[in-house]
Amino acid sequence: MKHAARVMVPARAGSIISMASDASKIAGVASHAYTCSKHAVNGLTKNLAVELGQFSIRVNCLSAYAMATPMATSFMGVDAESIEKMANLNANLKGVTLKTDDVAKAALFLASDEAKQKHAAKVMVLARAGSIISVASDASNIAGVATDAYTCSKHAVTSLTKNLDVELEQFSIRVNCLSPYAIACTPMATSFMGVDEESIEN
Repeated sequence: MKHAARVMVPARAGSIISMASDASKIAGVASHAYTCSKHAVNGLTKNLAVELGQFSIRVNCLSAYAMATPMATSFMGVDAESIEKMANLNANLKGVTLKTDDVAKAALFLASDEAKQKHAAKVMVLARAGSIISVASDASNIAGVATDAYTCSKHAVTSLTKNLDVELEQFSIRVNCLSPYAIACTPMATSFMGVDEESIEN
């Protein structure tokens, strides 16, 4: 991160992507040292995103579920197929197997212009299957940015997403939600605030 920032700050552009792990979100899935190191990656991602945002540099990390990597097979002393079977047994999403290629594609997305609003995100990489996507808001993560009613409704969306994810996992259906930052081009935003798009963006 440090060395990438040295190049990107003068250019006032760039995308820094680090590898965390599901161990930074789920307890008891790895050693203490490994878990601490991945929590550190998450924390540094957030702090560096705040520091480098002023230079138009995006900072994100990927928190992948268990995969059959050379490091995993060597550490666990088993073959790739055994690791994948164990991961599939414990995974919420059934009927699919996470591959390293899935993580690479997630990283490619974060590096692309299509992810220009992905900043300080912890992307949980799961797998491929049917998908339900809802729209929440940054109000579900940041206090004081919207009305009480709007904030409550968006917290409800994120909670429903989590619950529905558990309910539909047996059918290999993924359930996610998007929590975008303020977007000026929505009719609701301009109507509610009583200003034009340019005023909201500024």
